[in-house]
Amino acid sequence: MSATPSSWLVPFRGDLGSSAAEVGGKAAGLIDMARQGLPVPDGFALSVEAFRQFVQSAGVEPELASLIRGFAPDDLASAEAVGAQMRAVVERAALPDDLERAIAAAYGALGESVGDSEPLVAVRSSATAEDSEAASFAGEYESFLGIRGIEQVFEYVRRCWASLYTGRGLSYAARNNLAPLDIAMGVVVEVLVPATRSGVAFTLDPARGDRMKIVIEASVGLGLSVVGGEVTPDRFVVDKLSLETVERTRGSKAIEYELGSDGTVQVHETSSDQRETYCLSDDEVRKLAELAKRVERTYRAPQDIEWAIAGDDDVLLLQCRPVTAWTGQAAGPAYDPNESVLGWVTASLMKGVSAR
Repeated sequence: MSATPSSWLVPFRGDLGSSAAEVGGKAAGLIDMARQGLPVPDGFALSVEAFRQFVQSAGVEPELASLIRGFAPDDLASAEAVGAQMRAVVERAALPDDLERAIAAAYGALGESVGDSEPLVAVRSSATAEDSEAASFAGEYESFLGIRGIEQVFEYVRRCWASLYTGRGLSYAARNNLAPLDIAMGVVVEVLVPATRSGVAFTLDPARGDRMKIVIEASVGLGLSVVGGEVTPDRFVVDKLSLETVERTRGSKAIEYELGSDGTVQVHETSSDQRETYCLSDDEVRKLAELAKRVERTYRAPQDIEWAIAGDDDVLLLQCRPVTAWTGQAAGPAYDPNESVLGWVTASLMKGVSAR
């Protein structure tokens, strides 16, 4: 192989940063946030070079190329059928031995950092086209929560890679003049945050583009319910200068995802107390708004931020990306102030986060 294992893995808290071209947009953002001293879970990223070497070593490139020739971009049923075949090819292929060793070493080091020989992790896709200025693939690729043990890490890394080839993703790439086989996938492996509350923060008001407001949406438990649009979250509108909450809307928060005692992700109905009270205190809203302002100052542009609170008040950032709906680009579906902010963002995108 032409690459060396050192080019395949990038620790979040190493000495060097990485570009989206090297590790994909999501991983590059997390690595940079860690470099900037922002609070992110510990983890590492597999580079897109690792994916390309996997494709080469496993010998699957000719088969993928053959399948893509039968792809009809404007026929979603055809795209789904081709995509399913391509995913199966990737999921059954073996990882190169040296790549397995490199991932195992990085997972072991992550375990040492958190004091657990088999840490519970999230395995998340990070494609080179994801969240680019030219096209947003947010939600098109898979991420998985509740993964424990190196064999499961291997399996779900392959499943993230395979999610490059969903029918919707293939069609989306074609519509944006991107050759599907030219898109590569990085993968994030990060310690899973046992969130008691989670949600999203925008450093502008998405209804009007008002940059003097911060909009926070929050629900109980892991972020699956908010990201998947399965709940109506609590919403807080904060004045960016004073950091005072100027508007509150209580959501139903009907279900909660949480980590079970065995490390699996479980879902259940929330209690009446959880539904009838706000899940964030005034101090927590202010703390989140301060952190959102810090992220915006760091990147000098309005940001879409995913966050989680572990325990009582340990806020961690799971992702941030620039808000593009107010930059002259097409904004997608019209924003409905009676619906959730994240629902507006993901209204035309597929659900892409799964629990084990």
